[in-house]
Amino acid sequence: MARRSPYSSLPIQRRRSRWPIIATICVALAALGLVTRMMSSRTQAVAEEDELLSSLAKAATVLQEGKKEEATPPEKIATKDTAASASAKTIPLEKKAAVTQPSMPEAMAADKVRVEFEKAATVLRKYFQSPSDAALTALLRHPDQSMPRHRLWSQKNRIVPAVPLRIGPQFGTAGSLLVTPVKLVDGSSRLAALEKTEAGYRLDWESFSAWGESRFADLPQLSAEKPALLRVTVRPSTATAPVEGALSFTLTHPDERSTLAAYALPQSLSVSPAARQLRDAGSGMFTLLLTMTSEDVKNGWANIHSVVSTGWVTEMAEKE
Repeated sequence: MARRSPYSSLPIQRRRSRWPIIATICVALAALGLVTRMMSSRTQAVAEEDELLSSLAKAATVLQEGKKEEATPPEKIATKDTAASASAKTIPLEKKAAVTQPSMPEAMAADKVRVEFEKAATVLRKYFQSPSDAALTALLRHPDQSMPRHRLWSQKNRIVPAVPLRIGPQFGTAGSLLVTPVKLVDGSSRLAALEKTEAGYRLDWESFSAWGESRFADLPQLSAEKPALLRVTVRPSTATAPVEGALSFTLTHPDERSTLAAYALPQSLSVSPAARQLRDAGSGMFTLLLTMTSEDVKNGWANIHSVVSTGWVTEMAEKE
């Protein structure tokens, strides 16, 4: 006779299913992944805005330095350089007594800067609300140059802001320029540069709209006679340039769906501070003069003829 188990009289308990627990874990992991992607997306968006702000701030600094160089005659510059080099060779460096400058309290200085930002933001609000050309003319930095372009460019490349309008809150200043991002309806940000004048802040419309003389597709025809000016974002490329020794880049534009391959000869990237900045940094926002010969068209490359400026703010006389 078989022995009976002492536990045989106990009620049998059903094993609980593990599927609810597994499902809960899966949901938790999915939620964690979503949060991670959201944080990554937010971090990337902030990084992009910081990159844009930094780029136009550099452009503003270059612009101010350019004005100083234009205001100083070449012979005086040469004299100063010669005198400086001579004194550096013959006179030892001496420590100068620190000059005490009257300082503004930090809170007061911050309030003053914030007031300047609000003035610039008011001009941007008026820009999006202006119903007539006359109203727009009073808000632009170069109205005689910008208004004809605005009428043509805005029909195809209209800048649509987010609703409600979001300006800033980040901003930077360099000389007479104030730079701040504007949120667009598609979720991207566009930087606006405004110059402080005696009449108030005025919007640099060309840099804000990324205005250029050509679209990527029209570049072969428009650059046949002379280089075409474009405002683009430049990235280094691993593709082999069609010309030996040339550097290769990828160009993007906020209104273009495709990218443009471009190359630059070493000599064209050493003739100006802006050109050397592109050569050394390899990326950023730049205003370029581009050409495309028949051979370039066959290869599918544009040639960076010269670098007008770092960033999209420029004082160059741009003629139609």
